[in-house]
Amino acid sequence: MRSLVSVQCLAFAAVLTVLLGCGTKPRTEEQPAAAAEPVLHASIDAPAPGSQIKNRFVVGGWAFATGGVVQEISVYVDGKKAAVAAYHGARPDVAQQFPEPGAAQSGWYTELDGSTLAAGKHEISVRATLAGGAERTLGTVSVAR
Repeated sequence: MRSLVSVQCLAFAAVLTVLLGCGTKPRTEEQPAAAAEPVLHASIDAPAPGSQIKNRFVVGGWAFATGGVVQEISVYVDGKKAAVAAYHGARPDVAQQFPEPGAAQSGWYTELDGSTLAAGKHEISVRATLAGGAERTLGTVSVAR
């Protein structure tokens, strides 16, 4: 009888070891860290919201991405692409505010022909295209002609 009890105890101990893992921690597989999304810092400096535009007007500001690269700045008027802005202009004011790579050369601008726009309100939107093709909207400004 004593050996039967010993066999039953061993069998019970084996079941507990399997169920409880014999005191080992559960296995976890490490997942590779997800790449951080670039953070866009930007401003539309001109035209001012609500301003009256003339036959020729400048759209300009600054943009850079922490953890990414801005490849292109596009300007849209009433939802239609109107221009690709010149980019990488010197902006020491931005570099002073944001001591990060890309801030010092974050200026962008373009000049648009307002004479082709009808009288009334218009929406000017600016979008940045980042390395890899992602697009981010910098903002939208309402103006009048």
